[in-house]
Amino acid sequence: MRILSVILLLIAYGSLYPGNFSAPPEGALNAFLTNFSVFTSIGDLLGNIALFFPLGIAAFLFSSGRQHDGTRVAATLLLAFLYPLALQLAQVWLPSRSAALADVLWKLVGMASGMGAGRFLARG
Repeated sequence: MRILSVILLLIAYGSLYPGNFSAPPEGALNAFLTNFSVFTSIGDLLGNIALFFPLGIAAFLFSSGRQHDGTRVAATLLLAFLYPLALQLAQVWLPSRSAALADVLWKLVGMASGMGAGRFLARG
């Protein structure tokens, strides 16, 4: 469980660096919540997937073995949505970062891919 916690902390640190929070420009939060563009850039897309891939593996492998696979997957996918959404919302207040709903989607894809790899590793 410590490995999972360390991964979560490293992702938060990297996502919120340099941490110079300030008031966002007028309408920034509304722009974030209403921009449904799926693609920002190929580098951003691949980076978001790669960032959450290890978290998906760790979350799957280190979750309780007593849970049914469906419950484990549902709980992990809920985490995969809420955690990056919270990080992206926090980025609205970071002038050096650009918050995008598309990032939440691609982080979810990375998490789901990692979960698939974790499932494969657990069976192997």
